[in-house]
Formats: sequence, structure tokens, C-alpha cells
Amino acid sequence: MRTILFLTITILYFTNTFSILELNLNQGVDKKTPIGISFTSNDKLSRTILNIISNDLAMSKEFTVKENKENNSSRLLLGDVNNLPSGVDYMIAGKISLNNDKITAKIRFFDLFSSEKTVFDKQFIIHRSHLRKLGHYISDQIYEKITGVKGVFATKIAYVKRLLLADKSLRYELMIADMDGMNEELLLRSSQPIMSVSWSYDGKQIACVSFENNKAEIYTINISTGMRRLISGFTGLNGAPKFSPDSKKLAIVLSKSGYPNIYLYDLSEGTLQKMTGGAAIDTEPEWSKNGRYIYFTSDRENKRVQIYKLDVASLKVTKVTFNGSYNSSPQLSPNGEHLLMLHKSDTGFNLAVQNLSTNEFKVITNSGFITNPSISPNGKMVLFTSSANNRKELKILFIDRAGMITLNISGRDIIKPAWGPIV
Repeated sequence: MRTILFLTITILYFTNTFSILELNLNQGVDKKTPIGISFTSNDKLSRTILNIISNDLAMSKEFTVKENKENNSSRLLLGDVNNLPSGVDYMIAGKISLNNDKITAKIRFFDLFSSEKTVFDKQFIIHRSHLRKLGHYISDQIYEKITGVKGVFATKIAYVKRLLLADKSLRYELMIADMDGMNEELLLRSSQPIMSVSWSYDGKQIACVSFENNKAEIYTINISTGMRRLISGFTGLNGAPKFSPDSKKLAIVLSKSGYPNIYLYDLSEGTLQKMTGGAAIDTEPEWSKNGRYIYFTSDRENKRVQIYKLDVASLKVTKVTFNGSYNSSPQLSPNGEHLLMLHKSDTGFNLAVQNLSTNEFKVITNSGFITNPSISPNGKMVLFTSSANNRKELKILFIDRAGMITLNISGRDIIKPAWGPIV
């Protein structure tokens, strides 16, 4: 029998821990688990949170969500298992009440095939402005109870909007939003390009490259306050910032001594350490989860672009990829066992995955119009920019499910995405 959790809680803030999970390469699985959902009222607040939970779970492509029209939520919330519907494996019952600006949400979640039936019974008290956050949080709890994998519906994504104005000039906006593209917030606006967006592992900062002063400069931005800090503005290239797992250092790319090389910038001390050298382009650093290694893209071998691994302590460099003549944009799976990358072939740029233990290599897309991949923090999805429809838009690929979805975000081009952590 599966473990059943009985719990009633009141929360004002939501926390989670970063999960280390496996990247599953079994594509094409399309069997979906049916889930029922019903709220005691059809008012605007109830309908909003019902839709958020339903859309989240359906978006994962692992579930079919069916609204129960029998309106027996009141009895279900009292634990009356005799009124559970047929035709579903799980059932969500909910009640929303509003007192001034305070929302009380009662949620009961049932497993129809367990002997105890009730998986959890929870109460949440929040400000009404946090309704979407609550909906995503509930979706994450349900997803984890069913799959054993942490959900990412309450995570954030960052990206750059490239907008064409009426006078034909371009404007760039660095945005953060919920992982479904809703609830956008503006972090930075500029008439010059913004690129190389990355998150700190604690979710409190974003690093990026801005050309607002007519040259490449690396900044960090405090998401809560909007305060910016200039990290690097040397002559030449300043690019590709990536936070270390402890969020204390940035791996960055500088060409101040000639060729682009990997450097470490200590955020407390403000010091630089050169990590790579030679007559090659070294770029796109990606930290291992334990902070011992940095994977990066380089043309150091006969100008063929491949991915290498740098030992941070010894500075030893090891070649990692061997398939084809071009592999770039390294992204590690959350458990560190697989490496996602952009692989160039006859069809263009596609996503490929390499098992770092066996070196097994597999191309997992075939559209040829992919850039800027970013793995979800639970390893189940990949966010990327697609240019297949005469504009650049964000898509999410489901690694162990068939198909992908397009995020509905307004703007001429949506580029440079980065998936935030579970916090």
C-alpha cells in the first residue's frame, strides 16, 4: 500500500527544495492519468484557481483533468468517500472563501485506489494577490504525490522580449513570469540588446549581459529590489554569466587578454580568476551541481565546436562530446547524469542528450530551429527558443512525453529563456 499523508496546514509563504532527479529519455509515452476536480462554488475566485490547477496538470501531458459537475465538493471536503466520482484515478475537491483581501482555500486530494482514499487535506490562508501562486503550489503538491517527482508549476522563467516600435526602432525587455508565461514582471528595459540570462540557484538574482552603454557588460539584478550591480565591463567580450551552485561566484567569459576565456568572479571579494587559456574560443559555462566542474563550449580542437569539462580545482580540461562537428550550449540534468546540448546536423540545430557515464548520444528533436535550451529544475521539460514560425517564440519540450507546447507570450520575438530554480 502506498504511503498516505494526512495533513492540515495554514501557510502564508511557499518554500520548496531543489530536487535532484533523473532525466528520462523514453519519449513517446502518451498514457494519461485521469483526475477529477470540483469546487463548492463557481464564483470568479474558485473558477480562477480551478483553471490554474487544471491547466497546470494538463500542461504536463501526464494527466487528463475532468471537472466534476455533480457539485458534491462539500461532502468530499468533509471526507465523505462514498461520493467519489467514477472514471478517474484521483479527485481534487476545493472551497474558496474571501474575507476582505484574505483568501482561505481548503483542498482535499483523494486517491481512489488507496484504502485510505484521502492523500492530503490542507488549508491555505493567503492574500488575494497570491491566488495564482497558490494554484501553482497546489498543482506542485498534487504532481509530486502522484509521480514522486517535484512539480515546477510554481517556478519562474526569465526571457528577453525584442519589440519593434512604431518608429521601426527595437526595444529589449528582460522579463520574469510564471513558468506558463503568465504574470509577467519587467526587470530591465533597454534600446540595446540584452542576452545571456541566468538565475542564481537560490532564485534571488538574475545575471545578464546588457549593451545599454554601447558595449557588452555583465550585470546581476536583485529580483526583489531591482537593484543592479555591474560585474564586468572590460574592453572586448563580457558574456555568458552563470552562478555557481552556492550563488557565491559567477563563471563568466572575458576576452580582455585576447581570446575569450572562462573566468571566475567572486561576488563577495570582487576578484577574478582565469580558468582557461589558449588560442581558442571558450564560452557558455555550465556548473556541475556539486560545483567541482564547469562544462563549456570550445573550438579548441581544429576549430570544431565541442563541449569540454573543466576541473575547477586542478584546471584540467577534458573533452566530453564527440558526435558530429558541432555541439554547444551545455545543460546538465538535475542529477548530473545527462548533458543536454544543441547539436548541428543536416537538418539544422536540434536538441541532443548524452549519458555522461556511457557516452550514449541521442538527438531528441528534428525541427532544426532551436536555440537557448534550458532544462526545468525537475528534469522533465526543456524550455527553448524556436524560430520555426517566422518569429522567435518560447516552446516547452516534454522529454518523456510526446510533443511540445508554445507559451503564449506577446511580443515580436521572445528570446534568451532561462528556467528558474525550485525555491
